[in-house]
Amino acid sequence: MASRNALKDFAKKTALYKKKYKAFFNDFCERNYQSLIGAIAERTPVDFGVLREGWARHSTMEATDRKVVYRICNPADYAAHVEYGYHQKPGMILQMEMRMGRLRFVKYLGQTFAVGSGEPTGKAKPDENGMYTIVTRKRFIPGHHMVADSIAEFQKELPKRYEKAFAAFNRRNG
Repeated sequence: MASRNALKDFAKKTALYKKKYKAFFNDFCERNYQSLIGAIAERTPVDFGVLREGWARHSTMEATDRKVVYRICNPADYAAHVEYGYHQKPGMILQMEMRMGRLRFVKYLGQTFAVGSGEPTGKAKPDENGMYTIVTRKRFIPGHHMVADSIAEFQKELPKRYEKAFAAFNRRNG
């Protein structure tokens, strides 16, 4: 009779442990998701903040019993170009304007075979309307890899984070 009660107690404790573990695991995943989004946002270059804010607003996390899915997305059209870089033709004549301390594209003026300054580093002067005319010189503008670098760092740290959190969980509920 005593063994039957012990078995029932063990079954109750196991069920309670599973329930607590599920809550722990969901909380762990959510905290790590927020940490990952924060790391991506921290690495994201900021002009107006639209790209940085887009990560938190449009990314999602789904945790089930068998897997956790993080969907990292950003609605900004240029997010992929900032992440991976982009190609441009050397010799493009562009009209730019200075806004918030950085050059902003205004319009394409044409193509030349002359290689000019790609940036107004003291050489280019604004015209009477405050516009700069520059000639592109770089073929490839490298990306910032804010998502790829953050995910690589996250994957490297995750096992240690889990072991530490799980050990603390077991001390509380063991």
